[in-house]
Amino acid sequence: MRLLFPTIIHQVKVNNFKFIQDDLINFAYQEREKDPIGVEKSNRGGWQSQSNYNNHHNILLSTLQQTIGPYFRNGVFNNTTQLVFDGIWININGKGDHNSSHNHPNCNLAGVMWIKASKELNDTGKALSGDIEFLSPHNFTLAAELMAYDDEFCKKCASWPAYWMCPEEGMILIFPASVMHKVHTNESNQDRISVSFNLHIR
Repeated sequence: MRLLFPTIIHQVKVNNFKFIQDDLINFAYQEREKDPIGVEKSNRGGWQSQSNYNNHHNILLSTLQQTIGPYFRNGVFNNTTQLVFDGIWININGKGDHNSSHNHPNCNLAGVMWIKASKELNDTGKALSGDIEFLSPHNFTLAAELMAYDDEFCKKCASWPAYWMCPEEGMILIFPASVMHKVHTNESNQDRISVSFNLHIR
């Protein structure tokens, strides 16, 4: 067996996250106070900000720049490639809130940074605050094949119709913007706070 043409999910940890976490949380709540209505896109319940935090200096933009830039310059992208932010926004999901399945058109990469998320798991091992679920880009074209594989085989080659990941405070995921994804319902009594963003490759 050989694996060809993988869907690459970049996973990057924010350095010294514990020292800025409270500042990030406070910033998110302050922004919600300024614009309590926010916008409705994939969010079902909860609060989503405008996507303009890439247009002026703020703690979200500086944290993402200081984390993502060094990662991609360290043997991931070639030295002629640049990444340009095209939209950064805040998500606050309270109990019962979720995000429906969606992708991010008109950009190359999409990402999420978790600021606050409960570490509790439910009986099935999923995060109470709501996992992120990625849907296979081959769900339609390879539907019969994906359903036919044995569970152990799927684990060996990461070939599932869908795959979910627990949110982890201080972690950033970056993935192809075309990949459909959703956020499961927050079943915890704590807010789930994240920052989403879009990137163009130049």
